[in-house]
Amino acid sequence: MKKIVYNIGGVFEYENRYCYKNNLFNEKIDHGQFTINGRSALLQIISKINDLNISKIYIPAFCCPSIVDCFQKSKLSTEFYEIDKNFNPKIIPGKNSAILAINYFGKKTQFIEKYRNSKNRNFVLIEDATHNFLNK
Repeated sequence: MKKIVYNIGGVFEYENRYCYKNNLFNEKIDHGQFTINGRSALLQIISKINDLNISKIYIPAFCCPSIVDCFQKSKLSTEFYEIDKNFNPKIIPGKNSAILAINYFGKKTQFIEKYRNSKNRNFVLIEDATHNFLNK
C-alpha cells in the first residue's frame, strides 16, 4: 500500500527540505503534499477516503474540535471512540471504515505500531503525527 503524507503549514516546505537533507525523518516517504493548515490536510484526507468508498470514520473522543468539525461536515458517518491509559483505541474498526489515531505527546501507540504497515488491516489508518513532528 502506498503511503501518502500530508504535511501541514506554509513554511514546512523549507523545514522539510532541511529535514530530508539531514535525515531527520524516521522513514522515507514516497509521496507527499504540503498544505497551508491542518484543516486543508484533513480535507485532502477526506477526499481520498471518499474515493475509497469508506462510509464511517472513528475519531478519538479526546481530540481538537477542528478535527471533529472537518469530519462531521463530510459525508462520512462519524463515531467517537475511547482510548485506554496508553492512548490506544479501545476499538478495532470494521471493514470499509477508517480510524484517526493520534500520536499523543509525541508517542506512537501500540495500535499504530501494530497496524501501520499491516497487510492484514481491512480499514484505513489515518495517523496524526502532529505532536511527533521532528521527534526522534
